[in-house]
Formats: sequence, structure tokens, C-alpha cells
Amino acid sequence: MLLESFSQTEGALECYNRATSFKSNHYAAWCAKGTTMESMGRGEEALDAYDRAAQLDGARSDAWVNKGICLIGMERYPDSEKVLRKAVELDPANPTAWHNLGLARDYQGAHDEALNDYDKAISLAPEFALAYFDKAVTLSFLDKKISALTHFKKVLELDPGNFEAHIYVGDIYRDQAKRDDAERHYKEALRLDPGNERAETGLKELRE
Repeated sequence: MLLESFSQTEGALECYNRATSFKSNHYAAWCAKGTTMESMGRGEEALDAYDRAAQLDGARSDAWVNKGICLIGMERYPDSEKVLRKAVELDPANPTAWHNLGLARDYQGAHDEALNDYDKAISLAPEFALAYFDKAVTLSFLDKKISALTHFKKVLELDPGNFEAHIYVGDIYRDQAKRDDAERHYKEALRLDPGNERAETGLKELRE
């Protein structure tokens, strides 16, 4: 299966290489080539492809957003923030750009700014489960557990299969001495992700 998936990725890359060779000003092909390169772990080449797309049409936000996400994956957070600021300048109504700008800031310790970015993403896309999740994680990190719990519950309303949200909810309930609720969420996390160490540890701590 892995070999088949790799073969399909290589095939897609070959198609995009042909497309960009045949028509070097094909914006969408350069963006798609960048995404494929990124999925193959070839980050620098992906960045080059996104740069080429942005050179072709700098007024469109897609290439900037994709480049920003790629830079986050490469842990180049200040660079990512700069690129994603450009993306939201070009397209202020893009929730994905705001969400990833929040991530870039979060990773740099600018948590209040990140929370504002997540709020912006949510206001633009009220069912954006991942934005709720990352906001909840940040609130939990800042020890704002009640607000974090509210947001994790929203995540589970939108995405019941998010096992990480179940674990976070379990942790909060454990800290509140709500053992039955904590156990229920840890067990659900294990049902969704069998063998998850955090969930197993949470259950073990409840039983000690």
C-alpha cells in the first residue's frame, strides 16, 4: 500500500513537471507541484514551486498560504508568520490563512496573538474544527481550563473522531476529580486510536 501510494505521488509529480514544462506560467500546476513535493518531504523544492506560483500571480493567496504551511512543517516559524501575514493581507476572508498564522505565532510563544487569529478563522468558518482545536490547546496551555473545555467540546461536536480532543477533555476532567467523565473520554480515545499512550496513562492514573 505504501509503495502504491508513493508510486501515485511520483506519478502526480511527473504530471505536474510536464505541465509546468509545457506551460511554465500555469499557476495552479506550480501550486499542485509544491503540495506534492511537500508530501514527499522535499520542502525546499516545494518552497521553490510556491515562489514560482507567487511570481506568476502575486495577488492570489493560495501560493502564500501553502508556502506558509510548508514553512511551519519545516519549523521555520518567523518565516512562516511573514508569509502568512502576506496571505491574510491579500485575502482577509481566508480562514485557513488566519488559522495557520495563529499556529506560526503560537509556536513562537505569541499566544494572545495566536488566539486572536484562531478567533478570526472561526468567525469566517464557524465549523472549522481544527481552529477550535488549536485554540483549545493554547487555552489549556495557558491554564484556562474552563474555556479550553468548552472549545474541546465544540471540537467533538464538529469532529467526534478527534481522539486527541477526547484525551485533553479526559485530562481536564481528571484534574477536576470527575473520574467517570475522564474515564469515558480516555476510553473513547482508545477506541478511536487503540494503544494511545496518553490515554492509557490517563486511565492508569485514574485507577491508582
